[in-house]
Amino acid sequence: MKFSPRPLANPIPERFELVPWEAVRIVAEVMTGALADHDEGGWRKLPRREHVGRALRHLAAYLVSGDEEELRHGACRCLFSLET
Repeated sequence: MKFSPRPLANPIPERFELVPWEAVRIVAEVMTGALADHDEGGWRKLPRREHVGRALRHLAAYLVSGDEEELRHGACRCLFSLET
């Protein structure tokens, strides 16, 4: 008899295998490093518009300089804007 796993009671429609997990790890690395200067969760106090503005500044700086650190910080700000 062939075993078939039972379907989940509440199937999750999102396909998490599509998420770029290395990029998520990089964001976690940036956020962990930021704890030296910032309060944990302090970013939650800022409005979405502020995060978007800061993300744009980081992304523009990346386009001008090619400094990947700017890209990393811009990614953080983009994620923050989705959470606020």
